[in-house]
Amino acid sequence: MAITRDAKYLATISDAEIQYEEGDTLTHSAPLLTGKTFNKLVGKFSQSVFHLNLTQILSATMEGKLVVWDIDRPLPSASSSLGFPHIKPCKLVHLQKEGITVLTTVDSYIVTGDIRGNIKFYDYTLSIVNWYSHFKLSSIRTLSFSKTPASPPTKNTNYPPDCTLKGNSFIVRNLIIGTADASVYHLTTDGTKLEKLFVEPKDAICAISCHPYQPLIAIGSFCGMIKVWDYEKKKYLFSRVFEKGLGVQSLTYNPEGTFLDVLFTVAVYVLRVKNGRRVWEYLARLRSHRKSIRSVLFGVHLDSNEPRLLSLGRDRLLIEYNLPKSYRDHLEVLDIHRTDQGSCPTCMVWYPPLTKELFLLVCNSGYKVKLFNSTTKMCRKTLLGPVYGSPIEQVQILPAKTPMELQKRYLVFINRDKVGLQILPVDGNPHKTSALVCHPSGVAGLTLSYDGRYAFTAGGQDRSVAQWEINLSALEAVVSLGGEDLTPFYGLVSGGREGKFYRELEDYFYYSQLRSQGIDTMETRKVSEHICLSELPFVMRAIGFYPSEEKVGRPKT
Repeated sequence: MAITRDAKYLATISDAEIQYEEGDTLTHSAPLLTGKTFNKLVGKFSQSVFHLNLTQILSATMEGKLVVWDIDRPLPSASSSLGFPHIKPCKLVHLQKEGITVLTTVDSYIVTGDIRGNIKFYDYTLSIVNWYSHFKLSSIRTLSFSKTPASPPTKNTNYPPDCTLKGNSFIVRNLIIGTADASVYHLTTDGTKLEKLFVEPKDAICAISCHPYQPLIAIGSFCGMIKVWDYEKKKYLFSRVFEKGLGVQSLTYNPEGTFLDVLFTVAVYVLRVKNGRRVWEYLARLRSHRKSIRSVLFGVHLDSNEPRLLSLGRDRLLIEYNLPKSYRDHLEVLDIHRTDQGSCPTCMVWYPPLTKELFLLVCNSGYKVKLFNSTTKMCRKTLLGPVYGSPIEQVQILPAKTPMELQKRYLVFINRDKVGLQILPVDGNPHKTSALVCHPSGVAGLTLSYDGRYAFTAGGQDRSVAQWEINLSALEAVVSLGGEDLTPFYGLVSGGREGKFYRELEDYFYYSQLRSQGIDTMETRKVSEHICLSELPFVMRAIGFYPSEEKVGRPKT
């Protein structure tokens, strides 16, 4: 994308096409460029920029060439159909051998960066003026010049000479250089001093974790780098890069915040002994699931305070392990429960103690949320979960800031490309959830700040981490506007409350009361707002939904 300095004209490019816009109107789309356009190989476009004279557009390609487009602006007296500016390709310039990755302008120069790490400066006639090729950089990804003009040459300055016959001093602004290996440099042109500012992860970021009581976030990448930031001050603190092959897959702070546990992509054990105490020791392993494990959860037994360990797999099994009776090389299974018949579970979390009964919340691929009794593993409730294009992949309970907030809790979730918030308790109300796109290419991780003010998402292959401020009052306002009782649920029915389907369902509701009271009776009918649980399967089948025997039996539990 290229924009003129007066922000009046805009040009965008695709692989072999350029579009030219004026104001809010798309004025022209140039034809596709092929090898027959100039009878030469053009290459894939990388960037475009307006020429210094503003009468031409320059488009760089990965073949080291520049396509020059002429901008034809008809006179205002021309007819309206012909009055729009249009562009046409006029020249193909083979500028250099290396593929051009960056194209920009500064002062009176046209600047390129290429796949070999070279930075070259050209004048308005595309004649080379100077270049930087001795820094041994990787492929250039971005060039950003200082807003402050370069100082004029004096006796104390040390600008390099340009490559013209006159050998004048090459004066240009200082610039920031970003490269393909995620390194950022600052180049001081007076004296040609290159300073490495910092290095960011160059591979996917899937591991993020917030400190339990400080405004710190740890970020891990598959390239083996871990960086810790102060997210309040937006300040980088420290980092560590592990040896090649040790990609960081997961990060977790211990409850005291003194250790950061790291899970690598390969089977590597890291053991730290401090004062001879609290040494982590390998216990056992067990392949208890036939398919991949979606979630692992620790907990505590309410009556004995003994630790609990549960795992949830794509094989639809919820397994609890008997840790007190497990020993070295032997992990004992306590019980196994099937969570579903059709949909696959995606994640689980301990449900906050909003009721006397303690639940385990499980999300599945069918956009459903299920509450299981934490002791008996019996499914106590099945509800509609957030529906935002893809199933929920990870959930976390938002930390409460004050003791008063313990009575009202919230759930933060991510799916394929969105992050969202839901008000608890879960009841299927669509107005209690809100979500927005956070990483279009996919979300890889979620973590929450210790005070519940922020949510952080990792973008995986886009190598970015986004910080989101949580506004609970806005979501509460949406719930208030959505209505009370059954009003929010009418919108889930085809046609709403006044629709044909709702009227048909209403008839079945009263027919079921006739069935339960007896068809042949002559006694006065008792009209109620409820129907017997035994009649519910018949109503479901009447509207075209045929539940399995397992689903029929669940409401009775």
